Amino acid sequence: ARWIEAARAERCKRRTESLHCRDVVLSDGFVLYVDQRARFFVVNKPAGMYVEDVLDFIERYMEEVRRVPERDVERSKRAKTGSDGATSIREAFNSLAKVGERFQLLHRLDRDTTGCLGIACDKETNRILSRAFQEGRVKKHYVAHCINTKFAGGFTEKKWKGWEEYEPFEDGSGAMTWPQRFCNFRLECHTGHGRSKHGLWRLYAKEDVGRELPGGSKVKEARTNLYYGF
Repeated sequence: ARWIEAARAERCKRRTESLHCRDVVLSDGFVLYVDQRARFFVVNKPAGMYVEDVLDFIERYMEEVRRVPERDVERSKRAKTGSDGATSIREAFNSLAKVGERFQLLHRLDRDTTGCLGIACDKETNRILSRAFQEGRVKKHYVAHCINTKFAGGFTEKKWKGWEEYEPFEDGSGAMTWPQRFCNFRLECHTGHGRSKHGLWRLYAKEDVGRELPGGSKVKEARTNLYYGF
């Protein structure tokens, strides 16, 4: 279904619903991790952009890095590859400048999702790590930022009962614990959903309800009720 996704991306660009690769904001937080042997790296994908555009931006930027190599050799040696991140965007890409093959996506993130996007530097690494993603051996965490408007007045606070400070669990080792307050509330998500021509199930924004999808189907309305608290 890659060609369907690519065609949808082009339509979104024409309707200015998707950011272009030139809209990537360069900052020291863009490159999150670089493998010590330059086999793969992780970038912070911007929201509102397709992963293909992120990869296109990186390829274009790498051409500039290779064309104008870092003059300050000592600064290049200080790049913190293999740690939490590089000291600068330039140093991070300098460590990848000798990679001869084209970069390849290890996995995909939706257009509106921002977060860690893994990119392989060679075919063998891409084969190994992409299979790990496909087989579910990579643990991924998604965080949704929600705005509550309907049930704002229905929040109730609850305490953990029977827990004292510095009291360990049964058969457990000593630990520093303290009471905390949690909210107990109901959350309703109003979204759209539909299937593409090849049967891929997708979640859409509420504003997309009624829009035609590849294959002739349309985005349908969906409401999901979630209850949180204890």
